[in-house]
Amino acid sequence: MKKFEKTIEIKVSVDSIASNLLTKFDKEFPHAELVVEAIIATALDKNTISHVYNALNGFDVGIDFSIGQHVDCKATTYTNDGYKPIGKSVVTEINQFAEKNVKISFVDYTEKSKEEWVRHSELSNWIEPEVAAV
Repeated sequence: MKKFEKTIEIKVSVDSIASNLLTKFDKEFPHAELVVEAIIATALDKNTISHVYNALNGFDVGIDFSIGQHVDCKATTYTNDGYKPIGKSVVTEINQFAEKNVKISFVDYTEKSKEEWVRHSELSNWIEPEVAAV
């Protein structure tokens, strides 16, 4: 199928997400409302309510990176000279349900090895240059 390469934004009330989630519990479960309230409140606090919505509707976040993959990171890290782009990094961990969902390892501007959680949207593929055969 043709790729449209466009996105849309959908506004949904949090109450409708909570109501939909509540229907997934057995009616006999005595603490269903409390569990739903805890899930929704935590997701709102962590800014991950869209993950609850996506899961209820069968949408996958679609993180197209894997552990050990070399990537270029547009996120910034603090240096003595202010914030600078992280750049070349390696994916070390993935948590698709977190706001910052990919952990990367990189060498900072002081030549120290660091790890940091970033959003997958801040990453792009980076291919290790091939070493020419002599």
